[in-house]
Amino acid sequence: MATAEGGAIEYNGTSLFYTTEGNTRRTLAISAAAALTASKALASDSSGLVTTSGTSDTELGYLSGVLNTNGGIVYGNGGKLATTAAGTVAGQVLTSNVEGIPSWVAATNAGSASSIVKRDATGNFTAGTITATLTGSASLNLLLTGGTMTGTITGRASTTIASTSAIKLPVGVLMATPEVGAIEYDGTTLFYTNSSNSRKPLAISLKTCAIIIGAENGSTLGTADIGPQKRQCFITAASTIVEVNVSADAGTATVQVGKNSAGTVTNLLSAALATAASGGIACSKTTSVTGIDGATSCTNTLTTTAVAVGDYLETVSSTTASTAKRMSIFIVYTTP
Repeated sequence: MATAEGGAIEYNGTSLFYTTEGNTRRTLAISAAAALTASKALASDSSGLVTTSGTSDTELGYLSGVLNTNGGIVYGNGGKLATTAAGTVAGQVLTSNVEGIPSWVAATNAGSASSIVKRDATGNFTAGTITATLTGSASLNLLLTGGTMTGTITGRASTTIASTSAIKLPVGVLMATPEVGAIEYDGTTLFYTNSSNSRKPLAISLKTCAIIIGAENGSTLGTADIGPQKRQCFITAASTIVEVNVSADAGTATVQVGKNSAGTVTNLLSAALATAASGGIACSKTTSVTGIDGATSCTNTLTTTAVAVGDYLETVSSTTASTAKRMSIFIVYTTP
């Protein structure tokens, strides 16, 4: 009919039509020329007619058996889509199981083994050993090497337990060249270097045994005048000898000094110590470093340093008095 009428059924020899109550004519037959594509899912077109979609029956089959699990996750198992079970605890994380079913793993801030790490409410987490390459500083602590301390160093309070002192310096050797501000410990004496680049001892108590032999207006000395000269200084507390210093009015006189322990004499030096030329100052320490005066370079011939309460210090011998009329010998020691 030229005008569609609601409820009408018409056939034009090819297709069967019906007209809705809204006077819309609809096709009730598919043209033989419009065959559907094999193995494709059906869908309706813009006219409401049945047609084929781009989805294959194989692809549609992937959805077979997929359940709408509350909290589950859809995943591919190599053959089709599947759904995992829901997690059992809030905050769990789904992890891969290679080609198997993914599993739920709880994340924790407690440092548990084989667990995923999450931060706590304050943004922190607990861990045992962390292996990493760190660039810079992970905290405000001073780096082991480099860095500048700008705050105040507050050490811990020491106790009766070993290794609890606030500061502990390892035993070393003094630097060949003093450095301003340096603090050094050679196992016997603590030293600091002042702003004039002069190294000074920081001993609790420095004492000196002074032995003056002869007079500059007297006769030229002989070796027997220099030593032995018994019991010149008495030691009242266990002490440590840190330096032997000698000088004279002329020549290059020598002296060996020792400690006298109840009549047993032990040399302090590995060899007799000679003055510098023309009686100039010379000194000996355990290492070849600058002397206490901050100017004289000492030899390293001081080999015996410990002296006990009740010991005496004395001259032992001399190999030459040279042309000296007066020789000054100073044995410097620390007392706790």
